[in-house]
Amino acid sequence: MQSAFENDVQWEIALFVIESSLLGKSIDVSGLAHVTGRARNTIAVQVGTMEKEGLLNSLTDNKDQRRKVFLPTENLWSEFDSFVKAVTPDIARASYKLQVT
Repeated sequence: MQSAFENDVQWEIALFVIESSLLGKSIDVSGLAHVTGRARNTIAVQVGTMEKEGLLNSLTDNKDQRRKVFLPTENLWSEFDSFVKAVTPDIARASYKLQVT
């Protein structure tokens, strides 16, 4: 399966942005750096790339105009959906094998 993501950092960012969105929360560069354990500048560069590729949207936080938060785009949701569909059969097989042994 061909991925839209260039590296593992982008996958991590994508998963945390999706999770935040599903929880009705927002996440910024500092939050992403914290949850991924990566440097803020690394996250900032990758987020910028993902925005240019149409995977993330950024918005100014209503409560703090200095803070930029990130939301998944339709492209990101589509990429995530494709990934889940691709790995689901493998997970089901692995789960069955664990139950049988």
